[in-house]
Amino acid sequence: MNSVKFRIVLSLFVFNAFIVSAQELQCNVEINSERVQTQQTQIFEDMQNAITEFMNTTKWTDDEYEENEKIKCNLLIILGSNSTVNTFEANVQIQSSRPVFGTDYETPLINFLDNKWGFAYTVSQPLIFAENTYNSELTSLLAFYAYIIIGLDYDSFEKQGGTPYFNIARNIASLAEQQGGGTGWTSLSDTRDRYWVSENLNNAQFVDFRDAIYDYHRLGLDVFNEDPDGSREVIMGSLEKVAKVREVSPTSIMVNTFFDTKDSELVNIFSRGDMQLREQAIELLTKIDPTNSNDYKKALKQ
Repeated sequence: MNSVKFRIVLSLFVFNAFIVSAQELQCNVEINSERVQTQQTQIFEDMQNAITEFMNTTKWTDDEYEENEKIKCNLLIILGSNSTVNTFEANVQIQSSRPVFGTDYETPLINFLDNKWGFAYTVSQPLIFAENTYNSELTSLLAFYAYIIIGLDYDSFEKQGGTPYFNIARNIASLAEQQGGGTGWTSLSDTRDRYWVSENLNNAQFVDFRDAIYDYHRLGLDVFNEDPDGSREVIMGSLEKVAKVREVSPTSIMVNTFFDTKDSELVNIFSRGDMQLREQAIELLTKIDPTNSNDYKKALKQ
């Protein structure tokens, strides 16, 4: 694993243990099948087990992870009523988090709803992923988000650290589009789709956004216990970088997702500290994220 993150995580979890190599993800998968009209319910348990195994046993990077370094993430797969015995539509909530240095707090990195999953699945179907091959819609969907999760985690520990993994996610999306995959892979889709998630994270105009992820987490949250006021200043600076990207791309899905993920955390951060900085932060947040403006205004009342 990259040396910056390795040192940080070891500092978070210091204990004497036998060192073993482990895959990158600790992914909790939940299948909600309440809306599917079928008596063959065994397929849902099989699907959940297969996806869990796929996410947690696939070697996604060349880095060596230890058990305590795994990236915690969740997939909530809500199957739609138009699903049949072997073909499924779904809304999927993708979440991941990472530890904050010196605390037991897990900060969220992504909380994103993809409502355009469509895939085939049969009981005992092997899930196989090859980086340069489109094997199935399901494995492409899962691998795409695995690399988005990993890339964001790396970006939070090292500036631009997630670049190789965002490149792979873009390649997965391109292959899926070329092979006639389901909806959500093309530039003609709406701005909340997978194509635009990948586009944002690989776009040179979003460098400030990705740098803000590093500043916010590594230079802000990770030293918050030692210097709360200084950390708030750094986090304010990261929000100013996000604001620059918002000006260039007002409908950016990743900027929207950042605030969907972080709004409650930002309220907590700016509910204390220097009043002038708090007022500046809330003024900026209500400007660049008006959807959550009422939440931000609560910070000034606490």
